[in-house]
Amino acid sequence: MMKKILLSLCLLTLASPAFAADKKACAAEQAIATVDGMVCDFCAQGLIKTFMKEEAVEKVDIDLTSKEVKISLKPGQKIDDAVIEKKVDYAGYKVTGIKHACQKS
Repeated sequence: MMKKILLSLCLLTLASPAFAADKKACAAEQAIATVDGMVCDFCAQGLIKTFMKEEAVEKVDIDLTSKEVKISLKPGQKIDDAVIEKKVDYAGYKVTGIKHACQKS
């Protein structure tokens, strides 16, 4: 029984660097905001211009069907949810949710 516990602990210890290495593989972060009120390309272009003014932003993609604004950030950059909400609100829309994802290289 003790051997099984020690073996399990050894395996967990050896696996930990693999999990850490996987986290480091994130090339850049992507913020995905669900926005209420976006219905046309004109809406989308306004939001793209608004977010592209941010230094941390590399690219913005908008899916009108899912109402998602995908904000791809430059490597090592971050954007706060409050900044996203403020920019969307300023453009005349409402954020209904924000999630963050890792873009692996």
